[in-house]
Amino acid sequence: MRHRTPRGPALLLLYVGYLIAPVSAQIAFETATIRRSQSDAPGPRSSILPGGNFTAENNTLKQLVTVAYQLPFRLVEGGPDWVNSEDYDVTARSAEGSKRTPIDVFPMLQQLLRDRFALAVRKENRVTDAFALVRAKEQLGPGLRRSEMKCDAVSRAQAPPPSPAARPVCSTRTGRGQLVGGAVGMTTLANMLQRDAGGPVVDRTGLEGLFDFDLEWSIAANGPGASIVTAVQEQLGLRLEPMKLTEEFLIIEKAERPTPN
Repeated sequence: MRHRTPRGPALLLLYVGYLIAPVSAQIAFETATIRRSQSDAPGPRSSILPGGNFTAENNTLKQLVTVAYQLPFRLVEGGPDWVNSEDYDVTARSAEGSKRTPIDVFPMLQQLLRDRFALAVRKENRVTDAFALVRAKEQLGPGLRRSEMKCDAVSRAQAPPPSPAARPVCSTRTGRGQLVGGAVGMTTLANMLQRDAGGPVVDRTGLEGLFDFDLEWSIAANGPGASIVTAVQEQLGLRLEPMKLTEEFLIIEKAERPTPN
């Protein structure tokens, strides 16, 4: 058994909220294979494919739950220890020629997890410490600039991948005490900040459109350089204000290792 620090899914295609729907209301995959992963590939991967198909590699059950219910990793709790340590590969397919959409796949995956892992979950509201990302001043900081990039056009282009040192295109790049963005919205920036801010970050800037940004801070508590809170204000012209946030957690009440294929 391989153990690791918690990590979220590699791919979340859409945010549609989450719904624990009655079993009778669900549609199902035509075929599904679930096996313990034997891959040495780094990290988890998952994809929603055309026609209502789904694949995952090196995913724990908890990671599969975050995809199925479209939730951040931190909002899923509970279950036996193995739900966060045992990796699985999943191949699930709809009937050939299916017109199912990506949104259809989420309830189908929920049903698959109920069927094969005997998954039972419940929702629970909690008040948590969080931060509001707000404007510190009218003028943007030197590390935050509006972008004129058209991401829809970029996604269709067949351009070669950028070098590791180049600015990301319509995405972000993270490092130790570093965050670089290229043509992304404020919601994405807020989401990226929450790992190091110490809690959820909610966009309250009122800034619309896409932005490039460069942010660097000290990862040592008493080390040289600015803290992330100071860096956000000085470099981006924004501020992290403490707030209380009511969030809906998904609690795994029951899970069993998957039934044979």
